[in-house]
Amino acid sequence: MPLSYIDVSLKRDFWKELSAQISGKFKINLIKSNSHESLFLNFTYEGIDIEFSENDTQPLKVKFSSSAKRKCNISISGEDFIEKIVKFFGGNKEIQVGNPEFDNLYLVQGDDDVMLRRFVSKEIQTMMLALKVYSLNCKMDEKADRFEFSCTVSRQVSSLERLQTVYKLTCLIVDNLKDLAVL
Repeated sequence: MPLSYIDVSLKRDFWKELSAQISGKFKINLIKSNSHESLFLNFTYEGIDIEFSENDTQPLKVKFSSSAKRKCNISISGEDFIEKIVKFFGGNKEIQVGNPEFDNLYLVQGDDDVMLRRFVSKEIQTMMLALKVYSLNCKMDEKADRFEFSCTVSRQVSSLERLQTVYKLTCLIVDNLKDLAVL
């Protein structure tokens, strides 16, 4: 369960450090009468503009958008008690990736089972489990021929090392999407 309020000002230094390491652009915005902060880190990886954001009331989010070469819709989210019941009665079409720990924790759905299993590599599974990722969504906006990516990470990214792992996960996701000819 996400924590409702965390003072992200304590995270400024290691966000700034990662920004310097990856030649990113780090900024802080004050919101709500200067009582809440939002942290933003923008960087480019393999020609894709990526944004990390977190504020006092919302967890770390990773977002990017790119032109798409082929359709790709993926949804990975924490599997709660209700979803387990719905799945038990055959209500959710879930894809199993073959890792019991990952399969028991996450509801994995997509429109192409083979591509999805290739996308969710063992390394991605390991990083998602370590970071306690809440959700990961890949969506094709067919009207605009755009690929939209968003990932909500746990509030427990409280060190440079863990933020570097979010960065590595993001880069790995971009690499996998390029290897699958989505981007």
